[in-house]
Amino acid sequence: MLKKKIGFLLPDLGTGGSQWVMIQFANYISKNITNIDLVTLSNNGSYKNIIYKKINIINLSKKRLLFSVLNLIKIVNENKYETFISSQSYLNFVTIAIFKIFSNKTKIIIRESNTISNKYVFKNKYEKFKEFIFKKSYNFADIIIAPSLGVKDNLINKYKINFKKIIVINNPVDLNLINNFANLKMQTKDYDFFKKPTIISIGRLTHQKNFSFLIEAFSEINKSRKYNLLILGEGTLKKNLLKQVAFLKQKNSIYLLGFKDNPFPYINASRAFVLTSLWEGMPNVLLQSLALNTPVISFDCQSGPREILENGKYGELIKINNKEQLKIKIVEAFDNKLKKKYPINEFKKKYDISNIGKKLIDII
Repeated sequence: MLKKKIGFLLPDLGTGGSQWVMIQFANYISKNITNIDLVTLSNNGSYKNIIYKKINIINLSKKRLLFSVLNLIKIVNENKYETFISSQSYLNFVTIAIFKIFSNKTKIIIRESNTISNKYVFKNKYEKFKEFIFKKSYNFADIIIAPSLGVKDNLINKYKINFKKIIVINNPVDLNLINNFANLKMQTKDYDFFKKPTIISIGRLTHQKNFSFLIEAFSEINKSRKYNLLILGEGTLKKNLLKQVAFLKQKNSIYLLGFKDNPFPYINASRAFVLTSLWEGMPNVLLQSLALNTPVISFDCQSGPREILENGKYGELIKINNKEQLKIKIVEAFDNKLKKKYPINEFKKKYDISNIGKKLIDII
């Protein structure tokens, strides 16, 4: 065991892909490093149940980052962290600022989970300011983790981040954890959905995830109402999507189930997972679906899906908003033509936490 003091900064303990990844990393390195802190703005969230007991959780009990800064400075001064790791751009900026001022000897590792230029494509003054701060601060980090080559290229080409500081570490898959969760029971009434062939999609109900397009395409192949589409997640577009489902007369076939603490039984029971995002970073849901042997149909968006699926080796890649191709692949999934098409065991070995986690230990 290495005697090091390592800190992770998270917004909370649930719902987000970044939190899921960071907790998996913290769990893995706690097997090799003695002293791990998870510092959170809030301890809300279901992921607290998967954190190893040897990891110390420091809850700042604040609703917003702005109200947490003084508490975070105090924790930094009290704990002489050798390495501190954060993920998500707004947390990254604060991490860099605090440690550069109050603990300059600490190695600062930040993780950027998304293609930032797409995130800030709709720019008001506030968004422009955030993007400016992000561009100016990231080069002060010691190491920047990009989960995919696409995210790395975006940081270098769009924001002139020093390429020597960027290391690609893919999101890991804890196969045992995912399979254990997949074997748990879903809500009793939800088993009825799978009496018909069912596909699933998961994500925030926002413009990025492009669920409106998926709903439209699905409705065109489901005129006889013999299939189901499940969408898990919450977001600002929920009312609009529900109106679309009603307009298309698909209320008995398309179900928006909201956020699920444990989506894995739903993925496991589905004929395919479908991702229609306009952009991504390194979508965990694709990794998790493949880990459960659920076929994947994904738009070839920037960035992540092409890397994860290795140009179609592990799943179906479709040009963004190609409705006809999407419909063809969904029908193939319903007909079980995708089930045994891919070398999934090879994929699982590549992304297993035991392989990916070693890369983080190396840079720590």
